[in-house]
Amino acid sequence: DINLAARDFQSFVKDIMEITDKTLPEAAALPPLLTNDGEFDDVRMAASSSHRRRHYEMAAKTLKMKVEVKMEELKKVMKVRADVLKDLTSRRERLLKNNIKGEINGVENRH
Repeated sequence: DINLAARDFQSFVKDIMEITDKTLPEAAALPPLLTNDGEFDDVRMAASSSHRRRHYEMAAKTLKMKVEVKMEELKKVMKVRADVLKDLTSRRERLLKNNIKGEINGVENRH
């Protein structure tokens, strides 16, 4: 069902947005792992933290942009679908009215 797929996709988008808005920034703020000897290297840690934060920010920004593009594409497709369904419904109603009129006229002509 298309509506179910659309709802699932919208739920997926919400999950992705939560990741980009909350989880990735939190991960970027975490301290780096210990070095091989079990110690922190303050100079490397500062550079690593800055680099890692920029990396996560860039990943979050890229992911968010891609999700927004896909969401806009889905909205456009769903609009086209809605327009097609409206048109089909309108045609069906007109056809039904014409058939009913034809049946009524056919009955009147028999009498």
